[in-house]
Amino acid sequence: MDLARRVQIMVDPDIDRVYPGLYANRVEVILKDGRRFETRIDHAKGSLAQPLSFSDVSDKFRGMTARAVSNDTADRIIDTIQSLETLKSIRELTALLG
Repeated sequence: MDLARRVQIMVDPDIDRVYPGLYANRVEVILKDGRRFETRIDHAKGSLAQPLSFSDVSDKFRGMTARAVSNDTADRIIDTIQSLETLKSIRELTALLG
C-alpha cells in the first residue's frame, strides 16, 4: 500500500499521440537517490501485435481464480475450454463454472 501511494499516473503526450494505432505504455521509476529508470512498450503482451498464448491465458485464469476454485477444478475448466468445439453440450462447461 505504501508503494501504491507513491505511484502517479499521468498522460504522456508522446504516448497519447500514437493512440489508437498503438496501445503504448511508458513507466518511469525515480529512486530516492535521484536515479531514474524508464522503459516504453509499444506493443504490450496481450495486444493484437503480441497476443497471449492459450498457456498464458490459462496461467492468468489460474492466478485470478486461485482463491475461488481448486487447482483440479481450474484444470478441468481449462481442459473443457480447450475442447469447446467438440463438446456435446455447453452444460459441461457451465456445470464447472457454477
